[in-house]
Amino acid sequence: MRLCGERGGRAGSPFDRLTFDRLRVRSFSTCEKETGMGRKLSGVGYKQTPKDTRWKKGQSGNPKGRPPGYRNLAAALTAILHEDVNVDVDGEERRMTRLEAVTRKLVDEAAAGDPRLIKELLAEIHKNEAKAERDASAQPMGEVDRDVIDALYIRLRREAAVRR
Repeated sequence: MRLCGERGGRAGSPFDRLTFDRLRVRSFSTCEKETGMGRKLSGVGYKQTPKDTRWKKGQSGNPKGRPPGYRNLAAALTAILHEDVNVDVDGEERRMTRLEAVTRKLVDEAAAGDPRLIKELLAEIHKNEAKAERDASAQPMGEVDRDVIDALYIRLRREAAVRR
């Protein structure tokens, strides 16, 4: 409980003693609404948006949604690179995807001696080989591999026991 009109200064201030008899004791929220202290009377402020602009129950924040057939850049690029095209290779026309055609052109120009393309191609080859090694090592061992490791382990244990 708090006294309406109380200034919150030091307890027992002359103001409080003089006016105490004239003040009525009310709840904290009633006092705030009447005097305008603390919360605003409009109910709008921090974390209190105006009621007429709030989402209605069941209302979507994106009523139209994503347009049908919309693709991001990666999807559009993938679709274009997988389109078939006709390419002249050593005097004869061959059908391949755009990705294969671009890769073939890159390799041909690197083979012709372009140092920048040679460097990029070698970096890509190195990256692909490292990925292939990681993928191969991540595969579980087969039954034959497990038998070889078990036999090696038994042999090493016997040799260690003989040395003692």
